[in-house]
Amino acid sequence: MLRSATFARLAAALGVIAVASCSGGDDPSFSATTATATSSSTSTSDATTTSSSTTTSGNGGAGGSGGGIETGGGGAGGGECVDASDCPPPPAMCFEATCVRGECGTGPSPALTPVPDPFVGDCLGLVCDGAGMTTPVPVLDDPSDDGNDCTLDVCDDGVPSYLALPSGSPCNGGVCDGLGSCVGGVCPTGMIDVGTHCIDPTEVTVAAYLAFLGGPDPGQSAVCSWNASYVPAGGAPPSSQLPMTNVDWCDAAAYCASVGKRLCGKIGGGSTPAASYADAAVSQWQAVCSSGGTTTYPYGNAFQASACNGAGAGFGSPQVPQTLANCRGALAPYDAVYDMSGNVWEWEDSCVGAAGMGDSCRLRGGSFNNGMGSLDCATDYSVPRQSAYSSVGFRCCSP
Repeated sequence: MLRSATFARLAAALGVIAVASCSGGDDPSFSATTATATSSSTSTSDATTTSSSTTTSGNGGAGGSGGGIETGGGGAGGGECVDASDCPPPPAMCFEATCVRGECGTGPSPALTPVPDPFVGDCLGLVCDGAGMTTPVPVLDDPSDDGNDCTLDVCDDGVPSYLALPSGSPCNGGVCDGLGSCVGGVCPTGMIDVGTHCIDPTEVTVAAYLAFLGGPDPGQSAVCSWNASYVPAGGAPPSSQLPMTNVDWCDAAAYCASVGKRLCGKIGGGSTPAASYADAAVSQWQAVCSSGGTTTYPYGNAFQASACNGAGAGFGSPQVPQTLANCRGALAPYDAVYDMSGNVWEWEDSCVGAAGMGDSCRLRGGSFNNGMGSLDCATDYSVPRQSAYSSVGFRCCSP
């Protein structure tokens, strides 16, 4: 497993956090215009006093005009700047304005100068390296929230870590068991209680999945013994708030287990039988998408092309969950669950076979590039357990 690697190395493998030029490859330096001062014995129409011809002439100061001995040397007032505050800021991070001999320029910011970090919850910050580049450094104040009331979220040398709270600690209506689980409570923090079970309100995000990569290995079932790494096959999406994609069935199941949940399957426990995937009385996923079996689409019985992120919405790519406010259940409590139609397909714990990577496992809900025929709650699509696509994500259920 790639579980023991530092988070920075994992992130580099994903192409999410890279040590790169702040300007995206362009040279952030620019050439300042150089003012050339010349000495002249010819008066101008604006001058009130002209210099008489002399036998010896002196050079002006930086940026100033030359003058004869009798009239004195030019001062520094004719240059572009007096100090760096007079110069425009460079267009890229990790460079700063300079003022040298009256001329504006740029130079690299000192090493360890902090810069904005677009990624939250990875226990890493960004600083300048002294050569115009950024580099990640471990920080203590950027832990990821694993959504578990029974763990303490901390940073350990640049890697998110989750420490089990003492037994008896209060948690969501119950008490912690000292092993990181809430006993006797209701739904885990952040999940929606729909009566028969709990479900995530949105697809699992990139930020949440990257936090999982930096945590302990939850282990895998026998059907996933072939899965040697949880790192996304095609890299992570570009934003930490987008749905996590490019993960196979085993990656999704392992993530859910790591946060005390499970991949949505059969109501009451176990996998959804292949023949019952569209039965709201059996499938956790189907029950929520159809508001308990009462609607064809999450929002109602009539198709609305722009209600959810399908082909008709025009985005052409996955969007941050809840971007479309009407893409949610029609009835309470299902109306607190979003994006079960479109955006990205979602893995379900409903497979044919238990041999391993080649087993046929079910996807639900359609994605951003599908039309009406794939966006109703009862539609499914089956692919091998080992498959990973940029249009496939997942959400978790409990228990």
